Amino acid sequence: MPESDLNSRIKRLLRANPRGLTITDIASKLKLNRNSVAKYLEILLVSGHVESRSFGTAKVYFLTHRIPISHMLSISPDLVIALDENRRVVYVNDHFLIFFEITRENTIGNHIVDIMSPGLLKSTLAVLLQHNIADNETAREVQFERLAGTSTFKVKGIPTVFDDGGRGVTFILEDVTVEKRYLESREFLSRNATALVEMGDDDDIFQFIAARVNELVPGSVTGVCSFDDDSRKLTLRAVAGDHTSLGAFEEGIKSALIGSEFPVDDTPQLARNISKSELVTGLTLFDLMCRKFPEMDCLQIEKSLSLTRSYTMGLVCRGGVYGDLVFGTRDDLDEMNRETIEAFIRQAAVALQRRHTKKKLRETDALVDGILEACGDAMIVLTGDGRILRTNEAARSLVRTKDGVLEGMNLGDVLPDLSKSTIRDMLALPRSKDRTKQEEIKVEIPGRGLFSIQFKDVAPTDDPPVVIATLR
Repeated sequence: MPESDLNSRIKRLLRANPRGLTITDIASKLKLNRNSVAKYLEILLVSGHVESRSFGTAKVYFLTHRIPISHMLSISPDLVIALDENRRVVYVNDHFLIFFEITRENTIGNHIVDIMSPGLLKSTLAVLLQHNIADNETAREVQFERLAGTSTFKVKGIPTVFDDGGRGVTFILEDVTVEKRYLESREFLSRNATALVEMGDDDDIFQFIAARVNELVPGSVTGVCSFDDDSRKLTLRAVAGDHTSLGAFEEGIKSALIGSEFPVDDTPQLARNISKSELVTGLTLFDLMCRKFPEMDCLQIEKSLSLTRSYTMGLVCRGGVYGDLVFGTRDDLDEMNRETIEAFIRQAAVALQRRHTKKKLRETDALVDGILEACGDAMIVLTGDGRILRTNEAARSLVRTKDGVLEGMNLGDVLPDLSKSTIRDMLALPRSKDRTKQEEIKVEIPGRGLFSIQFKDVAPTDDPPVVIATLR
């Protein structure tokens, strides 16, 4: 009896007995030798047509409930290709064909090397052909470079047994591009948030911002401006891009880029957009440069550099505008890249706001120090609890300490003639009475004699309030 007929008889018998049969049962019903039945059952097991289960010492065989796997794989969003042991294509789904831009007619039956285009050959085969057909299921990550961008796939190689008993491997390529880019975006933002926090006051924050945006948009030309609210002018502080593009820019406008000033109110749309904390497109280079340079020159720059899209976003934080970022690119931004750029620019705006605040505080400190030094009397600035914030030279000469530093000490420690209760009471008086009134007491300074000390509340709303003590 032909082998195929015997296989068919066994399968029909198992189909008629869904609870399963042992080798003895099958041999009895088909009037065959047990050894012959065992041999054919083993072939059916390997090919996946039957399955077995053990119940005690008995092994029971069932017909496999088969689902057409090709139908399932055809609707899968993954890319699927099955190879035989000679690396020839047995099956491929539509998603695989579309992604690699190949046809089914030129794929089935051909060797994997022969179906791949040269641009994808190396990276694809480096993964697919590393797998031994007999290996257990494996998985790894691979990237494919195409004109549309880089795609990342997680590749699984699954040992496979085909209907004819032949062995091979099925590769399932799961597109993880979005997940990969999301993780890269989070890492980028985390890394640069740390860098912005650790940046010193003398570091070029504008160049840092321009370089990072250029990293996110390769091939772009990026400029970062500071903004002066009083003059309503933008000043270009940094640019990023390849040397050729930046050179073409300067040649086109016939002027140096860095230091160029742009009055934003000359371009009403830009004046509105600068306060927006989101990327805005639609403005020409002529408008983005506040119409400072001839329009024809700006058009020529866009054409020579193939800049089809320009984007701008204000460096805005807590209602304050600290600058503007502009970049031109050859391609539209996808949604994820856009969100990452916006998130980074907002991080940069916070850093600029922090730097601006520190600068204003330094200017205020310098102004206060100048006022204190201009006074002929010894001046000590105190918190409401008596801690010394700052002094002038006259006070430091009058009240001496071992290290010459008064700041941070308590007034009672440097003027021992004053008890803590007296200091507390005198510091409280300016706030409990008319704030313009100055309270005065006498104090003995060792080796210097008797002085009068006046307390005046100068910042009653601070917590703790600020008080100036004057020694005469």
